[in-house]
Amino acid sequence: MKNDREGPMTEKKPQNSVIPSEGGNKPIPLDDVGQNKKAKVVDIRGGWGEKRRLSQMGIHPGDVVTVVRYGALGGPMVIEVHGFQLALGRGVASQVFVEEVVE
Repeated sequence: MKNDREGPMTEKKPQNSVIPSEGGNKPIPLDDVGQNKKAKVVDIRGGWGEKRRLSQMGIHPGDVVTVVRYGALGGPMVIEVHGFQLALGRGVASQVFVEEVVE
């Protein structure tokens, strides 16, 4: 006996999917970029407050950032953007999606 409440099985797409830009590289979270590597910001996920805070810090889609170093034991990471060094927590950095820049 078939259950009438079962509908056709459909595959759900994630709501926050990021579409790769023309570069062809798949966007990755900022906290996955290696130390002393450059990356271009593609997308910023998160709430409006977090987006506003990052914008005020100078981090916008299209900007190139450099990962300077990672804090010990999962601490904040230091990045350089527009000539300034900023410390970002790993949670915030994981919501900034970037494409690595080949030098």
